[in-house]
Amino acid sequence: MHSENGCVDFDECNFSETNRCKTNEFCVNTEGSFTCVACDKSCASCEADGPDSCIDCAEGFLKNDNVCVSQEVASRIFNMTQVRYLTYGGLFVATAIIFQRSTLLAGGLGLVVVAYISLSEYYLQGATGELRPIMQ
Repeated sequence: MHSENGCVDFDECNFSETNRCKTNEFCVNTEGSFTCVACDKSCASCEADGPDSCIDCAEGFLKNDNVCVSQEVASRIFNMTQVRYLTYGGLFVATAIIFQRSTLLAGGLGLVVVAYISLSEYYLQGATGELRPIMQ
């Protein structure tokens, strides 16, 4: 009972002694009670729904940017990063080989390549500065 608002719901999820959820479940407050909901399959323990709310990852999953992903996806993300940097290096080498006789033309194309790489990295990092995962 609240003196100004009357009867208000007591959040059972905020008190560990009343929270009876298992390790692989999280608590959802309901009016007058609470419900335990299973964690995402990628989580061994969690604080909310989804692979981005895992405290610990389940077996076969690894944390990547605070999101539990399968080991296969984690290795694919690593390989994509390597390929991206190899592509950037290839652009610089191609610029040097193709335009080795014209310094002015090579410099101009080099600036285009630098602009391309900068915009690509800006897009991949987004406004937060963190790499976005390249997956669904």
